Amino acid sequence: MDELHQFSTAMLAVVFAAVMLVAGQLYIERASSRGHTAQPDVRALSTAVPPRSFAARFGDLSADRSEMLERPQL
Repeated sequence: MDELHQFSTAMLAVVFAAVMLVAGQLYIERASSRGHTAQPDVRALSTAVPPRSFAARFGDLSADRSEMLERPQL
């Protein structure tokens, strides 16, 4: 009787996987046919303000960071 339960569970998993594959395929086909004619709106980024450098954001990386190792990290 235990083998019957295992077999039915395995078959249920196989059927569920098959249904999910078919549903995913239909969703992808529908989404691609609906959005195929629309062109994406691409805009250039404004370069009026230069980006801040990495060092300006996070400090000089060559500085001694041993004090960070002494404090516990939370």
